[in-house]
Amino acid sequence: MFKFEKTVYKMIRILISVIFIILYSLRIVAQTGTSPAFVMLEEVLVTSADPRFAPLFYSTSESGEGSLAYELIELVKTGKIEVLRSDIVGGWKTSWDYIQHSLGKREKGQHIYGEIIDGKYFSGTLTKDIPYSLKNIQRYKLYYITFHDENYNLLSRDFVGLIPLNQYKQYTRTFYEPIAYFGLKEPMVSAILGKRCLQSSDSSMTYVNFLNHITTEELDPHIHLISLKAAIFLSDKFSFEKTDTTYFSFPEFVNSSACVVMKEISDIEYNDSTYYIYENNFDNISNKFVISQLKARSDANLPFFVGSETFGYIDFFTVSYKSIDQCNNVYKYDPDNFFSHQLDRSEIDISDYLCDTIESFDSCTGAQNPDTVVCTKGGAVLRILELRDGTIVYPIALCIGKTVTDKHFKHVEYKPILWIPLNQQFISILDDYQAYLPGYPQQLTLWGYLLSGMYKGTIISERPIDNAEWQQMLEILR
Repeated sequence: MFKFEKTVYKMIRILISVIFIILYSLRIVAQTGTSPAFVMLEEVLVTSADPRFAPLFYSTSESGEGSLAYELIELVKTGKIEVLRSDIVGGWKTSWDYIQHSLGKREKGQHIYGEIIDGKYFSGTLTKDIPYSLKNIQRYKLYYITFHDENYNLLSRDFVGLIPLNQYKQYTRTFYEPIAYFGLKEPMVSAILGKRCLQSSDSSMTYVNFLNHITTEELDPHIHLISLKAAIFLSDKFSFEKTDTTYFSFPEFVNSSACVVMKEISDIEYNDSTYYIYENNFDNISNKFVISQLKARSDANLPFFVGSETFGYIDFFTVSYKSIDQCNNVYKYDPDNFFSHQLDRSEIDISDYLCDTIESFDSCTGAQNPDTVVCTKGGAVLRILELRDGTIVYPIALCIGKTVTDKHFKHVEYKPILWIPLNQQFISILDDYQAYLPGYPQQLTLWGYLLSGMYKGTIISERPIDNAEWQQMLEILR
């Protein structure tokens, strides 16, 4: 009878583990009403030189007043809205002073180099103020969020925002300065874009309708995978409820056959064939987003090493450092007695994590930027510790280390430094970020990714664990 109950207990635990993975991988389905496998951000460039986009550049005056750009920029000038610079997700907020400078405003006494003043190139100190101008807004960068199925077929595309670009010259060189990001999610921006296009032949055509009818495939878009969280930041058309992780718990007891396994994780090779995946930058080659590379799916370990916060992702090393910075308990690396020596802040060798808070100043306006924490990635998640209890695998700790190179920057070895237990505090941090998984039609958080077991690693050690040792570890994992 006891043996039967034990078997049932194991089956229940296996079922619960499967449910975990299903919940984490399908969390987007119920939230959007569709079942997209991938969410992407498209950015395309349109110019005033292309007659197809003339309505976007039409102005009622030579000075640019009455244009779309004029109405949008007036929202910032009058203090009605705050906008971001060119990094549309998590970027710095910009200011009216910065925008004026981007539009060509220069002040008396300011030194300039090779700019056009009164129709001539000029280098030197200005003897008069130069006002800003909207005449040279000749381009827009347009942003769209797209949903795709697991074969990368397009399910939907929605315009979410734009950046006006100001053209300026320094002698023979032409530059395009991004002004600010104006997102459709902002009600006042939405109201302006909901107005009728004055130059459109269709009297009912609004700017939003016009923008949503643009065929982006013909404009060689730059395409990026984007997290659902980032998509929600950009558009109010998407919503989701975060999966609760409080129901997860490690087993109270382990079987006599239980063991702990240490795996070493390897990064994929960075080369021409993996560039698109590694950089999250997919050009629209024959409208297939480099599908052959994405479908190869040889990059299951990418979340450990890659994750651009610009698009809503983060890698395991960065989030591990966030955990350390929030005073989560960490332990000196020991390949046998994993949590035997807890480190205090003074024992953590910060030279392995090159982080500093710096003061910086805007090169255009001279204004001080917000304090910026600069982190040089001197490390990576090198190893993962697992509990194997029957057929169930539980990730229980991550090992942080750094890459050691010679004077020619060639890899010599990995140096393990410390263990971070996967306790509830760390799990909650991991569950706030989405794993970067190009080629895998799943929307997983970093914690869901670990639970899925889809990462690949080389087993470097394996040994039994009894209940007495497990109870000690469990106290740390709670």
